[in-house]
Amino acid sequence: MEPVYYRTKSGALPVKEYLSRYSRLKKDQDKKVTEKLRKFFKIKSVIKHATENNGIAGGEFSSPLLNYPFQEFRIPENDRVVRILYFCYERAMLVLLNAFDKPKIYEKGKQHRKNEKEYKVTKCFYDDFVKNPNQYEKFEQ
Repeated sequence: MEPVYYRTKSGALPVKEYLSRYSRLKKDQDKKVTEKLRKFFKIKSVIKHATENNGIAGGEFSSPLLNYPFQEFRIPENDRVVRILYFCYERAMLVLLNAFDKPKIYEKGKQHRKNEKEYKVTKCFYDDFVKNPNQYEKFEQ
């Protein structure tokens, strides 16, 4: 199974854009660069593990979402959780649709509405990809 980034009609790559936060900036100190790389490689390892296991990262790292045709990776990171929403397409591709983060501990109301908004946007991405399955870019491993 090959991991790919979903590409919107306008050419945006939501997950790749989210992951760009782990890119090295000129102003970053060595310690900051090391921390960014550690976090990025953890995310990549979860995705790689899922591609090797029919789209399931296992344990605390992945779970299906009720009422949605996609799943999420949940990767703990300090005081928040990185969520990457994905699905398996024809057992050949693991399509990375969207990404966002949320605090590990939060009050349900406002954050729950934000999560639901992200899920609805991702559902639109899912529907678009199913209709146009060539809208993707390969995930660099």
